[in-house]
Amino acid sequence: MSFTKIAVLGFRNVGRPVARLLHESGFSVIAFDALPSVAGDQPFERRVLDVSSSGDLAQALGSSKAVISCLPYHLNAAVAAAAHAGGLHYLDLTEDVSVTKTVRELAETSDRVMAPQCGLAPGYIGIVGAHLVQRFESLRSIKLRVGALPQNPTGLLGYAFN
Repeated sequence: MSFTKIAVLGFRNVGRPVARLLHESGFSVIAFDALPSVAGDQPFERRVLDVSSSGDLAQALGSSKAVISCLPYHLNAAVAAAAHAGGLHYLDLTEDVSVTKTVRELAETSDRVMAPQCGLAPGYIGIVGAHLVQRFESLRSIKLRVGALPQNPTGLLGYAFN
């Protein structure tokens, strides 16, 4: 049995497992990406979508109850605005300050959840951790670590120790 239809935008390294986890949890998922996916068969619908076209974006989201944006941060403000206009719940994975500010402003006039910064840490890694601990009868602790690009990168690879 499928529950609420959720649109996952960006069907790549992060969007693919997000869509699959949602599907396995009983949600009806439709995944969108700018390019046709070369990934193997998925148990849910996938479509090509250019999110820079506000009309195409609004039409694609029309039958969904929620949207999770796994897109690059610079595309999320437009997606949040489309979700707000369509009366959809909105979640994104970015930690971009300007996108977060935009989403918070939209949330002030929305009766739906408008949740920025649900990304790798603490969002997604918490979901993965919760899933992993269910396999144990008892557990004393769990330690989860993730990496992120720093605000002031250093070194040849652009990382830093915090």
